[in-house]
Amino acid sequence: MRSLTEKELLNVWEDCIDLSLTETSLHLIGAASSISDLSGIAALSIGQRDVRLLQLREWMFGSRLKNMAVCPHCSESIEWENNVNDLRLQPILADAGKVFNAEIDGFKISYRLPTSRDIFNLDHDAYDNGNSVNALLSQCILEIKENSVTHAAKDLPQNIIAQLNEHMSHEDPQADITILLTCPSCAGQWQAGFDIMSYLWSEINSWARHILQEVYILAKFFGWSENDILKISPKRRQLYLQMVQS
Repeated sequence: MRSLTEKELLNVWEDCIDLSLTETSLHLIGAASSISDLSGIAALSIGQRDVRLLQLREWMFGSRLKNMAVCPHCSESIEWENNVNDLRLQPILADAGKVFNAEIDGFKISYRLPTSRDIFNLDHDAYDNGNSVNALLSQCILEIKENSVTHAAKDLPQNIIAQLNEHMSHEDPQADITILLTCPSCAGQWQAGFDIMSYLWSEINSWARHILQEVYILAKFFGWSENDILKISPKRRQLYLQMVQS
């Protein structure tokens, strides 16, 4: 995997404007890996997908992550900053298809980790009824045995499902990032989730619109093509823009 050029990133942005974040994540990794067949990327665990996105984000926009949240206790807006390394919880590995085993309260469960493909396979009813976690885990369970008796995933008690979710989180920690926040105004504490794909897409969207504005100004003033403008380094483009606006 490698960083994307500005032209490549603009192309991915344009192609993904109307896609879901899950689909967009696959296209980004595919472009950075020079892979057109995204099925292998869709088979990566969510954590392995997200650690790749985190690496890609660092290459393209740097290691500092600025965040903002609203305190659920007093509605105060707070800002904080993380480093990419603070959120990098696992190395990049080729993990597709790996099988794990867990023993939970007498149940012997073989499972694999959730993937983007599993998210695509979730039906809308699971989301609407609040059963998305159960439906997602059910797709990942390969075998359940209790005293040599085989069970179906739908027969697992809810407490077993919850513990299995913890097992999966332990094996794929990058998939579920939470940050403990403290409000400076009321000292209230809460855990906020961090979704690298949402964060990265917001940055890419803002960046792309800014770049297109630069291209428009320079093309209008100098008559250069988009390709020619994108070949100019960002620092030199800024100097040209200063000349235009002076």
